[in-house]
Amino acid sequence: MDKVMDEQNMNESQRDNVNVATVATPIEVVDAEVVTQDQAGGQAGRQAGTVELEEIKGQMAEIKDKYMRLYAEFDNYKKRVQREKEDILKYGMEPLVGALLPVIDNLEAALSHAANSTAASLSTGVELTLKEFKKALGRYGLVEIEAKGRAFDPAFHEAMAEAEANDVEDRTVLEEFRKGYMFKERVLRASLVKVSKKGL
Repeated sequence: MDKVMDEQNMNESQRDNVNVATVATPIEVVDAEVVTQDQAGGQAGRQAGTVELEEIKGQMAEIKDKYMRLYAEFDNYKKRVQREKEDILKYGMEPLVGALLPVIDNLEAALSHAANSTAASLSTGVELTLKEFKKALGRYGLVEIEAKGRAFDPAFHEAMAEAEANDVEDRTVLEEFRKGYMFKERVLRASLVKVSKKGL
C-alpha cells in the first residue's frame, strides 16, 4: 500500500512539473510584450526619421533656391551700379560742354564778319582762339558732326529747309545753318541743315 501511495505522489509531482514548465510566468509575458512593442516602435521610429529627413532635404533645397535667386539679383545690382558709375564718369562733363557751345557759335559768327572787313589781324586772332577752344573741348570728347554734302540722317541732322537740286542725290545736306556736335558717342545737338529734294 505504501508503494501505491508513493507512485501516486510521484505522478502528481510530475504533473506539477509539467504545468510549471508549460505555463509562462507573468514576467515572461511582460518581457515578450516589451520586445514586440520595441520592434514596432523601432519600425515607426525609422519611418518617422525617414519622413523628417525628406522634410529637411526639401527645406534645404528651398533655402538653396532662395539663396541662388538673391545672389543673382545682387550680381545684377552690382553690374547696374557699375554701369551707372561708368556713365557718370564718362558723361559727367556733358552739361558743361553743352553750355560752352554758344561761345563757339559767337566766335564763329565774329570770324565770319571779320573775314569780310579789313581787320585781318582781328580775323586771325579770332580764328586762332576758336581753334584752340575747339581743341580744348575736343580733349574732353567734343566732336563736330559732318553735315554738308552728306546724306541726311535724322539721328544727326535737323532739316530746317528744303531746296530742289537735281545735281545731287535726293535728301543730301546742301547747307549747314548751325553746326552739330557729339559728346563722345552721344549727340549733344543735331546740325541744322538745308536738304535737297528732286525737282518735278
